Amino acid sequence: NIELMLADLETVRRALDRLHKPARRDAEARATQALLTRVGAALENEQPVRALDLSAEDASRLQPYRLLTAKRMLYVANSDEDAGAHTQPPAPLRALAEAHGSRVLSVCARWEAELAELPPGEADAFRKDAGLDASALQRLAHATMELLNLAVFITFNETEVRAWTLPRGATAVEAARAVHTDFAEHFIRAEVVAYDDFDRYGGIQGAREHGRLRIEGRDYAVRDGDVLYFRV
Repeated sequence: NIELMLADLETVRRALDRLHKPARRDAEARATQALLTRVGAALENEQPVRALDLSAEDASRLQPYRLLTAKRMLYVANSDEDAGAHTQPPAPLRALAEAHGSRVLSVCARWEAELAELPPGEADAFRKDAGLDASALQRLAHATMELLNLAVFITFNETEVRAWTLPRGATAVEAARAVHTDFAEHFIRAEVVAYDDFDRYGGIQGAREHGRLRIEGRDYAVRDGDVLYFRV
């Protein structure tokens, strides 16, 4: 963390040197100069950028500098097998993550390795007894997606089922564009069903028969796990 903060501090100092003259005559340059000065002071006090209370405008101003400590971070603690499969991470690590605006996830790699050798049904039963609803790899994937503010949607046709990622809150037409630009240009509507309902009722037809299928327009905010069929 200190090495990353030192690298960012060097970036900030170089940027401030370049802004010295423009800031004399340009209001936007002065605003950026003031922000970078604040960021530099925080870095000197061993405070990463992600821990700062930045407005959306300030975050946008910092974007061109690609500061390393502005990126979100996830710590993964490999817990003691004797302490249980989902032990709370060590208190010092939790405190560090909280102070640095980061997240922490606890897994037990040895326990997961043993479960990986079992049939899926048996492994799921052991996880359920331990109070877990997913494997360590699945929990890590979900935590990472949340950290990156990404959602997954699923498309299908007669020959293929595929998962796609997009920023949370993206619209149906943006999801269509992720699949193919023609889908966005000729978008009519999207047939939408939650994955759990898609699975529970045996596909799109079963979901339709049970009233779980919805028709949504261009501005529909896609939800994580939506199954989409685009009408174009």
